[in-house]
Amino acid sequence: MLVSDELFGAVSRTHDRLAAVFSPVRLQTGEEVVKAWISVPGYPAPPGIEEWYWSPGDDAP
Repeated sequence: MLVSDELFGAVSRTHDRLAAVFSPVRLQTGEEVVKAWISVPGYPAPPGIEEWYWSPGDDAP
């Protein structure tokens, strides 16, 4: 499941356990890079997306 940073922020404020299963990623959309959140049921972290991980200091909103 992939959700926008905006939706994740709204949900994570009230659902700590749900927020804990998501990892931040970078996505190229047209001409910009955006932050999104991904979760794969059955995995503590989504497999095979290491190059997409969002790191503190990455340029995006």
